Amino acid sequence: MSPQSSEQLWKEATEAYDRADWDRAINLLTELISVEPNRAEAYYLRGNACFQKDDYDLALEDWGQVLELAPENTEVYIFRGVIYAYKGDYDHTIADYEKAFEHGVDGAFVRLTPFFTFFIQSSKSIAKEKRTEIFSLLEQLRKATFFLKLKAFKYLQKKDFSCAVHYTSATATRSLVKKDGRFRLYNAANMNDPEEGWTIFDMLKGDLKDDDYRRAFYGDGGGGMEYSPVYIGSFFLDEGKEPGIDDTLLFWRLYGKEQEREAAGCSLSYSASLFAKELSPDPAFRARLPETMDRQPSMDKAPFIPWTEPLELFTVFYGIDLEEEVEEVRSQIGKIKAALDKILRFRKREEARKQPDAKCISLINACTRGLLDEVRFLFKSRHYAQEREVRLIKVHYRTAQGDSRIKEDSEVGDASPRLYVELPARFRPEKIVLGPRASAPDAQANYLKYHDEAITGARSKIRYR
Repeated sequence: MSPQSSEQLWKEATEAYDRADWDRAINLLTELISVEPNRAEAYYLRGNACFQKDDYDLALEDWGQVLELAPENTEVYIFRGVIYAYKGDYDHTIADYEKAFEHGVDGAFVRLTPFFTFFIQSSKSIAKEKRTEIFSLLEQLRKATFFLKLKAFKYLQKKDFSCAVHYTSATATRSLVKKDGRFRLYNAANMNDPEEGWTIFDMLKGDLKDDDYRRAFYGDGGGGMEYSPVYIGSFFLDEGKEPGIDDTLLFWRLYGKEQEREAAGCSLSYSASLFAKELSPDPAFRARLPETMDRQPSMDKAPFIPWTEPLELFTVFYGIDLEEEVEEVRSQIGKIKAALDKILRFRKREEARKQPDAKCISLINACTRGLLDEVRFLFKSRHYAQEREVRLIKVHYRTAQGDSRIKEDSEVGDASPRLYVELPARFRPEKIVLGPRASAPDAQANYLKYHDEAITGARSKIRYR
């Protein structure tokens, strides 16, 4: 077959993959491999397509072939580890992740699997058999929390919105519009409401005597002295039903403040096109990789995938009396409950030993809290139901190696610095509304326009007394 014909096969295969026509993509790639058996990228993409079809064994074969032909593509260890987890082969999951870390795999591939990365890097000193048992218990909880997040994500996708609106201070807005400005997601520990994140525990009642999940994993005080891996941004959707969601008195009073001065802040509107339409894969691969894949006609260099960080919005559920149409959320919470019961039984057994393994118990607690944190901030008290808030959530586990993406905001007076992560530069507001009590609105508008001419500006139409 001529090189041109070979490249035509590759072109048609990638186009089929982009259309999610997995069968055709696989057939074309198989034909291509028959004439170019050493073309690693063909195995790479066919493995992806097999994964999309839940054909895990064929995906493993193809990715194994990639490592044979192009061993520099060590991110494939991450992909294989994910497949082994799907198959319940946790020994191989752990082994492949360790190989990935040995080869220095980092960046996007590790960020796609934050929990796996945290557990495997934090559990090296635990005996192999016990390590695998703990991982299997936590993987049940991880799957349950992922599918609960998926419910919250899909529930939001039913809504037809043009933009998502965020209320903040004028000071934060001025910083944000600068060329190097970035939207910040603050750590969940900095939430204003002391009861934030605990509503879900009203739906989780422990089956074990004298046990309550909140107390069991967070201590009698509720929070304890533990790091939360969750970073949150709050938004409100403009669905066209309620004109002026970016200029609402309730939100000006609660969130659009400037140094505690109500309604003196700003509202920022972000186009719906900025947000993901599909949830990040579970945990690495359901995304459409060809959208970001730098396809080279040869594999002389490692085919780094420039990863576009997904910006995912989740609906917030209010109270424990969920609407009938999201009753399936209760079913998923039941699965979380079942996973927690198994984890608690294991922990109790470990604590009852003559010489309990303190590192093991600490790891179980940290991982369980981290996975619970990923979903517990999707539930709020029914007293806030009128807000109809949605949330953008990112997860950054703390490891011994640290995380350069986690930054500190020290401009908080005598309080502890607030931890935050920044969203990509492409996340820019398309419209800014100055609050009804904004100071020197003309000067503020002039400043904002100077830094970002593309932004549409407006002043609040509310008469605030």
